[in-house]
Amino acid sequence: MKDGEATQTQTKANTTTTEKKTETQKKEASKAAGTKIAAPGPVSDWDLVTSTFQPYLYPLLAVFFLAIALRPYSVASFNDLLTDKYLLFGFENLEKLRKHVVDNVIGSCVWGFTYLYVRRGMNPEFRKKITSFVQDGFYGALATFATNFLKTVVMNFLGK
Repeated sequence: MKDGEATQTQTKANTTTTEKKTETQKKEASKAAGTKIAAPGPVSDWDLVTSTFQPYLYPLLAVFFLAIALRPYSVASFNDLLTDKYLLFGFENLEKLRKHVVDNVIGSCVWGFTYLYVRRGMNPEFRKKITSFVQDGFYGALATFATNFLKTVVMNFLGK
């Protein structure tokens, strides 16, 4: 038992020594090259928030603007093609189904935006780890879309 503890202690010491050597070598190489290694400084809150723009905000805005762009277009001329109530998820026609889906996408995008940037970004406790909530925002927006859509479908089939 004590031999195992001694081995673990020796392994930790070797790892620490190796890390120090690597760090020293990097510093020496930068001195020889005449460059400075920037020490990791404090990151501002704004930098943390803007780091979520590319993985989260831009795709969310793209879907949001796509839904807004498709909103005025009508599919009423195709209402005759699909008349089965079960294929229309209980909606009266294809146009009502399309309007509901588009409005639901817009609402889900708004929910996702407010979740990440209002609920998490404005809270000083969570602001430091806002990037860890990006995936939560995507799945939450998807969940709100599914919840609202399924609720409407169930209400369509239960009757009014």
